[in-house]
Amino acid sequence: MMEFRFDFLNAGFLWLLPLLALPLVGSLLDFKTYPWMRMVATEKQFDLVNFVFVVLGMLAITGLILGMAGLYLSEQSIERLGKGAHTFFVLDRSGSMNQTFAGKTPDGDNESKAMAAQRLLDEFVSQRTEDHFGVIGFSTQPLFVLPLNNHRDAISAAFAALNSPGLAFTNVAKGLGMALEQFRDQAYSGARVIVLVSDGAATLDHRAQKALRAWFKEYRVSLYWLFLRTENSPGIYDEPEDPGDDNPRVMPERYLHDFFNTLAVPYKAYEVEDPEALRKAIDDVSKLENRPVIYQEKIQKKMLDRWCFGFSLVLLSFLTFIKWAEVEW
Repeated sequence: MMEFRFDFLNAGFLWLLPLLALPLVGSLLDFKTYPWMRMVATEKQFDLVNFVFVVLGMLAITGLILGMAGLYLSEQSIERLGKGAHTFFVLDRSGSMNQTFAGKTPDGDNESKAMAAQRLLDEFVSQRTEDHFGVIGFSTQPLFVLPLNNHRDAISAAFAALNSPGLAFTNVAKGLGMALEQFRDQAYSGARVIVLVSDGAATLDHRAQKALRAWFKEYRVSLYWLFLRTENSPGIYDEPEDPGDDNPRVMPERYLHDFFNTLAVPYKAYEVEDPEALRKAIDDVSKLENRPVIYQEKIQKKMLDRWCFGFSLVLLSFLTFIKWAEVEW
């Protein structure tokens, strides 16, 4: 249930409220004498009309004072119930993401991996109308872009903001860690999901592996990895021809995939080699389980001073017209 809470920017102007008594001092209408009483309204009618004008005058003064005091509706949180998932997109913003799947500079016929991901993720978000999404970027360091919310325009803008390339290094651990941290103090409701979108991987030391494994288990977050594989680059399922190359430094994608499989949470990887395969992977992710979601929707502070001044202007204009009409008559 929504509770309205009002406040003032300049509460000192409220000391002017005693001015509300001004309309009580006299009457808006002039007193005149008439030789024949049937020409004028009865005393009761006059008192009623005068009372209405007094009330309108007091309301006009109230509007002016509240406007000067800066009346506003305070920021509020409304608890809502829906179905869907709380999803954080963890997006790789390394320089290679601005190349095509063929590892070339984009031209008019081929878009970059980052642009393809942005376009298709926009479609995904628009289809999941009851989900909440957050956005985090990473290269050498993670970049917090957008908290969990259901405002589609803001989410789309967050995707677009990550099109600029970062550094070459891909620090997956810090990006995932920042996303997991967002679930720390959040009440558990609905499906919790991280969608990792990356075209490469880096080695994870034992400390990073231990922390990620504990956080995924504690916060019960499912993981989906959209691996945007560049043509002729190692894949997450490739076996090395030389046994000496079977190590995390030579094949980081394969070892990162193996690590994700050890997490005690649902995990699925998609090896994507072109935009159409990326679309199919995102369509598959869109079949996530829908669970009841309880969330807090924030309503921003709303200034009401203009409404107060406008209200007073209408009343004062009406009273001015009445006074003018009385004089003319």
